[in-house]
Amino acid sequence: MKFGKVHNIEGIKFNLPFNFNGDNECFLKGLNTKGNVKTKIFLGCPVWRDRSFIGKIYPKLTKVEDYLTLYAENFQSIELNSTYYALPSNSAILDWCAKVPKGFKFCPKIPGALANERNLGVEDPLLKDFLTAMELFGEHLGPLLLQLNPYFDLSRWKALVKFIRLFPKNMKLAVEFRHPEWFFSKNFKKLVDHMRAFGVILACTDVAGRRDVCHTALTSQQVMIRFTGNGLHKSDFNRSKEWAHLISKWLDQGLEEAFFFFHQPVEGDCVDVAMDFVKNFKIVSNNKEIRSPALLKETVQLGLF
Repeated sequence: MKFGKVHNIEGIKFNLPFNFNGDNECFLKGLNTKGNVKTKIFLGCPVWRDRSFIGKIYPKLTKVEDYLTLYAENFQSIELNSTYYALPSNSAILDWCAKVPKGFKFCPKIPGALANERNLGVEDPLLKDFLTAMELFGEHLGPLLLQLNPYFDLSRWKALVKFIRLFPKNMKLAVEFRHPEWFFSKNFKKLVDHMRAFGVILACTDVAGRRDVCHTALTSQQVMIRFTGNGLHKSDFNRSKEWAHLISKWLDQGLEEAFFFFHQPVEGDCVDVAMDFVKNFKIVSNNKEIRSPALLKETVQLGLF
């Protein structure tokens, strides 16, 4: 992920902001819950078709068509980056769903051709085509991510509201904001209140070069964290541990689902941070379902001599 990328991270303060902790607890208590809701946490990456997973969770000589099956044995979700660039065919979606287990979630990005239009494409036929295609995921569909570009400022608020109101009620929407104006203290509090009223997930992006967009405000029964690492720098593991503790706390307070997506310059490194996240999560959590990626065991085939 290029957004917020820097070449030198020394001196950057990666501590998570906890200013919304008490507010989050009151918000979760005020939501109507179904009672005894089984909380779930979904870990994932932006892609599954990446050769850097070979030797970690994909055996050597694995066929490309088997990558997704192996990926879904290690992760519970995917931030489906490919839909930002092109609409998948119906047959591709059905094939993907056939390769993953029950409970696995695809979280597609809304096409960039819509996200980058001034009115977010509310009158563009592509929006209808995209949403129709998303219905094919069925029970495997997680929140859809609207990734606003860095030029989408407060002056375009009405366009966003119109988009949200047109969004299907049977689908969950997450929105990632990037323009700095949204994160000014006064503006951000209003944004949180509006997103809560709409029931929209206010996605959090934890990235080195834009610490202002990293927040801890909950606006829904679901949360989406987009975590960008720095090539397994020690700060990756420190941040991962903080998130593991915080998400565990939120789930105890009533959060139903947490989607946590790992990004790294080399995608295969996401496995290492995910394993560390699960280790720390299990230390502080209480009977919550979470499954860790499993590194391949090295096997040695002995010859005759």
